[in-house]
Amino acid sequence: MEYLGNQKPVNKIKPEVSVCIQTFQHAKFIGICLESIVKQETSFPFEILIGEDCSTDGTREICVEYAEKYPDLIRLFLREPSSKITIEDKKSGRANYLQNFKDARGKYIAVVDGDDYFLNLKKLQIQYDIMEANPECIITGSDTIYTYDGDPPLPFTSTYDTSIIKKINKYSGVLHYGPSSSRLFRNDITTLLNSKAILKTRVFDMPLLHYLLNKGEFWITKENLVAYRIHSGGHNSGNKNIIAKSNFSHVFRYLYEEKLIGYTQYRVHLAKNYLRMGYIILKNLKK
Repeated sequence: MEYLGNQKPVNKIKPEVSVCIQTFQHAKFIGICLESIVKQETSFPFEILIGEDCSTDGTREICVEYAEKYPDLIRLFLREPSSKITIEDKKSGRANYLQNFKDARGKYIAVVDGDDYFLNLKKLQIQYDIMEANPECIITGSDTIYTYDGDPPLPFTSTYDTSIIKKINKYSGVLHYGPSSSRLFRNDITTLLNSKAILKTRVFDMPLLHYLLNKGEFWITKENLVAYRIHSGGHNSGNKNIIAKSNFSHVFRYLYEEKLIGYTQYRVHLAKNYLRMGYIILKNLKK
């Protein structure tokens, strides 16, 4: 259910961009994340969708405070524990991601995790302008600044630079590029959201990226638009099996089985995945 109902000022606009925030146990970080978005400088209307996934550390209360302060921008969804699903025998917040995307009304979707934040106050404008001018581009991203637990927040910038440093297509062999929080893409993902594949993969950003690559190109901007935070509670934390964690063959298998990518794209990325795993295994054997 949408907090404060569906008659708020934000519900009455026609947004060009939907910013989807997924947050869980991010009380230390969600404030600057939201500040970096409500302060975005754009020539178009946008909405902010927050999926708050049953946090117990104060994240939910902070999100409520922002939703009440910015009813012209924020649509807050307070998830229930029953909405969590199990993937690979672990409780997952995947349903929160999927529902955010299903509720997004914009022509484009920007993604940001609640522990990351936008560095550039023109981030949305830069990526929107690139997409509007280049129909062959289905998703944009940027290089990213990585920060660590305890680092002070970096200052916001307002530079406007649409320079492109890299173009990636479905045959480039690129498994992944940058965090999902740097991306903005066309809201053309209904088939993926309704597929079985998206409920099987242990990661979400990679199948989303390669589904989109089957439809167009991924363009990377010169500007560092996002700060990606590495901390003890983040996705990349913990003493995990690096070999198993690096094997993404299942992602491409599920996408191919659901006819979401073609055979050549499937084989190219499967080969790239195993080459990458071989490199990681050799690297770890030398330690």
